[in-house]
Amino acid sequence: MWIHPRIKILKMDVPNAVAYGWGFFGQCSIGVTPKILEILDYNELKAVLAHELAHIRSKDVGLSTVISILTGGLEKARAGVPKQGIFGWAFSALLWFVSKILFGFLRSAISQERELAADALGASYIGSPDDLISAFRKFEVWHKQEQEKKGEKVKTGSILSDLLISHPGMEERIAALESLKINHAN
Repeated sequence: MWIHPRIKILKMDVPNAVAYGWGFFGQCSIGVTPKILEILDYNELKAVLAHELAHIRSKDVGLSTVISILTGGLEKARAGVPKQGIFGWAFSALLWFVSKILFGFLRSAISQERELAADALGASYIGSPDDLISAFRKFEVWHKQEQEKKGEKVKTGSILSDLLISHPGMEERIAALESLKINHAN
C-alpha cells in the first residue's frame, strides 16, 4: 500500500481493532486492544489487521469521517436554530431527523456493506478467509463468555435496531467468508 498507518494500542478491555483517522493523505491509524493481542494467534491477528488495512485502502475511514462531519455540522446548525414559533420547531425537527435518522440509516447501510467488503479484501490480502473466520469465532466465544459472566441474556435486535447497527452479525460475516472459499475452489 502507498500509505503506512500507525499502529496504536487502545486502552479498552474488549478484543477489537479499528482503522481510524482522517483517511485523507495517509492520515490514519490502526488501533488494537491488548485483549485482541491476548486471544488471537499470529495468523488471526494478521487477518484482522488485513481487514483494517482493507478499510483504509477502500477509503472507508475517510467516508466515515465525512459522514461524521456532516452529522456534527447538522447538530451544530440545529442547536443554533431559534426554537420560537412553528417554523423554528419544524426546522429544528427536520435537522434532527436528517442528522439522527437519515444519516444514521445511511451510515449503518454503508458501514455494513463496507465491513463485508473489507472482510473479503482482507482475506484476499492474506490468501484465505480461514484465519479471519477463526478470529471471528473467537470473538463470538469471548462475547458469549462475557455476557454469561455478567448474567446477561443474549440480545436479539428488532428490525429497526438491525437497520442502525454498524456491523453485520458474525454469522453473516462468516457465511460470506465461507462462500469465498467455495467460489475460490470452483
